[in-house]
Amino acid sequence: MVNEIIPKYPAYKDKYLEAAHTWRLPFWDWAKNPRIPQMLRYERITITFGGEPEVEIDNPLYQFRMPNDKKMKVYGVGPIVNFDGGDPLEYGECIGTSRCPSKKELSGDAWAKGVAHDNEVDDNMLKHSSVTDESLFVLASGCIIGSNIDRLFAIWQSLNPDKWFETDIQRYFDQKIVGSGTLITNKTPLRPFHKDTTGTLWTPDDARDWFKLGYTYPELLSGKETPSQLLEMIHDNYGISRREALWLAQNADSLPPGVEIIQESEGVKDGVKMYDYALSIKYSKFALGGSPFNIEVFLQPKDGEKTYRTEDFVTNVFNFSQSPENADGVEVCSNCRDGQDQNVQVTAYVPVTSYLLKMFKEKQLTSLEPLVVEEVLSRMYWRVVDIGGKPIDEEKWKDTMGLKIGVSQTQMKYSPDPSKLPEFKPPKFIERLGTGLAGSSPPAGVVGNNITVAKINKLSKEVSAGGSIVFSSPSMNQNPPGDYGTGIALLNWDPNSKADPLDTENYDILISMVIKSRSKAVQCNHKLAGKGYDVISTFKPSPWFSDRPKIRVDIKDDQFEIYVDGRKEYSYKRTIKKNVTHVHYYSTSRRVEPVMAREITANTYESTANVS
Repeated sequence: MVNEIIPKYPAYKDKYLEAAHTWRLPFWDWAKNPRIPQMLRYERITITFGGEPEVEIDNPLYQFRMPNDKKMKVYGVGPIVNFDGGDPLEYGECIGTSRCPSKKELSGDAWAKGVAHDNEVDDNMLKHSSVTDESLFVLASGCIIGSNIDRLFAIWQSLNPDKWFETDIQRYFDQKIVGSGTLITNKTPLRPFHKDTTGTLWTPDDARDWFKLGYTYPELLSGKETPSQLLEMIHDNYGISRREALWLAQNADSLPPGVEIIQESEGVKDGVKMYDYALSIKYSKFALGGSPFNIEVFLQPKDGEKTYRTEDFVTNVFNFSQSPENADGVEVCSNCRDGQDQNVQVTAYVPVTSYLLKMFKEKQLTSLEPLVVEEVLSRMYWRVVDIGGKPIDEEKWKDTMGLKIGVSQTQMKYSPDPSKLPEFKPPKFIERLGTGLAGSSPPAGVVGNNITVAKINKLSKEVSAGGSIVFSSPSMNQNPPGDYGTGIALLNWDPNSKADPLDTENYDILISMVIKSRSKAVQCNHKLAGKGYDVISTFKPSPWFSDRPKIRVDIKDDQFEIYVDGRKEYSYKRTIKKNVTHVHYYSTSRRVEPVMAREITANTYESTANVS
């Protein structure tokens, strides 16, 4: 604007400079306004430059349109699988994008030029059919959406100023292909983005402070907003559960059981304490070969049937995914292929307290106390449907979906002061609800840990003699390239050490187990920090690891007992008699993926007697 447009209109320089310096990039806060913004609805807009006559142009926010109206296939875009079961969608024939085209508009001139049915988009976003309606929802204006995501992250940064980028592993699709290193840090060059004409690359640290980059957001105008001010804004704009709880406490003639008034100090409105419930829904992202799907949860009427009625609908989780290949069998997403090979798992956390309050207001629920709510939620049932809303036969997904649905419960304390955080205890899962598997509370002395490849993972609780560690992976590559190894090492860290905690050489390696898939062997070893390894010992599990392997290590006084998929396979002398504090999960070649998933789980047990 300043360097290119304004010099063409010298008579309007001051006016246009003022406009340039006060220009704002719009963002769409879809949480506050779940409707298509007005500025996206105009197909054509009128503008003027200087004293020239007004001109009408295409609104760039209305839809994306190809330069010079060239078809998308000119740039390599081809047919995409139609998950409704019809013919492939010929995106290559399009010159513009669409929002909610009808079935009749999925071909021909309307499809090629693109259509926008904004009222239908609004309807879909405001009711549960938004993810089961048969029409497509394609939004053209990504920049408005992206600006809002940046805004949300900036607010989070302001509330968590001491938290930033941690060392992580390289991700193939978006880092390996541009030449990033094996480990990604806050100083890793963000290829291919240059910050100057000499080729200097941006780093995460360079982008941390948006004020230094010359912009900010409405909630962060000064950069000195306090956490209390930001919390007040968040609660006022997005705190639906808090708002409902306080309204209930202040307006109901009689409080429902499970909701209590909290006596605040004199002169201050009372707060409220109430039970809060949520669903945890876990599934395999590529269970249907990459086809997107929707998991719908319903509530069976008391003494009624499972009819999947709209009025019985509770919530849903939509799985955004795509097949690694297009309709012609050509790979279009290497990241999807990697995710499919690794059997990526997704967990959605869905609050349902608002739904229960709605039931209470409609006199379908008498209380929010656990026993009453558990009886109601025990009537939950679910199904999986395709993107067109058509139910998918359970036989087609039950063995690959890994669907686990659980219900958690806690008590929330809400203050009428919006600048205060709600208080709550760690949620507990109600074991008898849902699938009976998702997040059910483990027995005492059992702790779950997520273990990430190429990383030294600290255990939530140390494991000593008499205890066990069980590693589980959702996948196993039975035919890896070469005879490279995938290692799992049990480590001990000296808390008084001043050495680099990112270097495994500074840990005592109590036992290292390297899986060599080609030779069907596991090599074991150990070493003290800063010293050399002991002589390698090898065992060969028979049969070999399954496609969903489990490795159990029992820690005895004098040895480690190793189990593979439930079978005791080997005993290794326990020379370094220290507790296990960390786990190192790695590939012996940095260029090769581990034979198990990039993320595995490790359950630690105080006693081997608790291992099931």
